[in-house]
Amino acid sequence: MKNKINLLIFDFDGTLFDTSLDIANAINHVRRKLGMEILDKEVIWNYTGDGLLNTVIRSFPELKDEETSTVYLNVLKYYEEHSGEFSKPIDDVLAFIEKDTHRKIILSNKNLKPMLKVLERFNIKEKFEKIYGFDSLPYFKPDPGTVSIILQETGTKRDEVALIGDADQDVLTAKNAKIKCYIIPSKKITVDYPYTKFSNYFELEKLLEKN
Repeated sequence: MKNKINLLIFDFDGTLFDTSLDIANAINHVRRKLGMEILDKEVIWNYTGDGLLNTVIRSFPELKDEETSTVYLNVLKYYEEHSGEFSKPIDDVLAFIEKDTHRKIILSNKNLKPMLKVLERFNIKEKFEKIYGFDSLPYFKPDPGTVSIILQETGTKRDEVALIGDADQDVLTAKNAKIKCYIIPSKKITVDYPYTKFSNYFELEKLLEKN
């Protein structure tokens, strides 16, 4: 007999909130200061998923290796100061979070500070039992160690957990950790692992009722 899902692990960017414009603004702010052409928001969004540092590396191919650290810190500073200004909840997610009775956790490759600013702005921070960011764990997605820590700290069995995400990093994390996965795609999914696709949070609510 399979166990019922009682813990949902949410990704952040593209899953709970559309943060693409805030991220693009931070990248392009620094590109302008360096006299570089700005990049389209969609281009920058495709560079996201495995932490801001890697997004910066992809967004500044003109940089020499020794320049990357300074540019990263400048992007991070601007982003932390302005995060949430243009972030928007994914359709119906606020109603879902308010109504849903599962235990909920956030696991993201995003730094913790900008996540907390957005969550506090929309008054849902307290809805999540724990919030893990890139700078608050010894591992980051898709390392299964991230999920192992969550299972240990919450006392949850592997078959009682589902990961809710939007991109390959999330599917790969679920695959590596051997847990269920639900995806609301913001990018093309290329990872070979069974997941359940949903297009809005009302649909996810119905899917979870079956488990």
